[in-house]
Amino acid sequence: MFPRRKSIWMPLLKVLDEAGGPLKPSEAIERVERYFPELNDEDKKYTTPNGRLRWSEHDVPWARYDLVKAGLMLKTPGKWQISEDGDAHLKAQWDTWTPEYARTALERSISTGDDDDPPPATYWWVNQGQSYESKRDGEYIWAPLHTKNGATPGHWDRVSGVLPGDILVHYSNGAVRAISIAEGAAEQRDNPHASSHKAWEDKGWAATVHYYELREPYGREMFPEGFRRMDIPDGPFDRTGQVKQGYLWGFSEEAFQILTGHPQFPWPLEVPLDRPSERFSTNSAPVL
Repeated sequence: MFPRRKSIWMPLLKVLDEAGGPLKPSEAIERVERYFPELNDEDKKYTTPNGRLRWSEHDVPWARYDLVKAGLMLKTPGKWQISEDGDAHLKAQWDTWTPEYARTALERSISTGDDDDPPPATYWWVNQGQSYESKRDGEYIWAPLHTKNGATPGHWDRVSGVLPGDILVHYSNGAVRAISIAEGAAEQRDNPHASSHKAWEDKGWAATVHYYELREPYGREMFPEGFRRMDIPDGPFDRTGQVKQGYLWGFSEEAFQILTGHPQFPWPLEVPLDRPSERFSTNSAPVL
């Protein structure tokens, strides 16, 4: 028995409001579960036909998408956060909220859409340097939980927000070298570089991603005009257009379209994504 998609909206806003700041997706999903006592362990393990966990990798991410689209949550990669409008909506509607469940397969289909529909992807930019080849061959991204002094840099912590179906652009040694698609949600794993990076702690956030290498590296000197000066929340470029130091950065569908839709971009042949066209321009709104 699964909560109706619209019924998830208010508890999601509630837990974000109570947090007083951004939450990792996994934390938000765990807290939302408390508002649906009829959602049992078997339900939480149920997978859709395409292999996604119905509750945590499909229903709640879709609810988050609805709220972002409505302006009730902020569109911040890897962090879920209520907006000012969401806070006002919560205060006005919370007292009348009650949990609602879709009790039949037909109700679930009408309520949440086709099980095969994946939640909209989040886009990411990964700086990998010399570790690119080992991570490509191992099909993962990984970052430590903390620095040596116990701090948690945002560019490491963002790895915890990667979900199945997310799209990543891999940058190494001055060039974009691959596009990847996340195959699972981020999880904590042991340090795969323990022999060469002994200063890092043993545990970190990791996500399994399938790499699709470009036909040839796409150097930063080839980037479309104005691309590096786009306003991307927590994005990979500084004010001068230089690539920031750090591991994982926010990206966007528009930025992805501009970068990969450029005529000279060496699109990987086997990536299961549509080749972007030149629908977007850095100087105008998207052409629909």
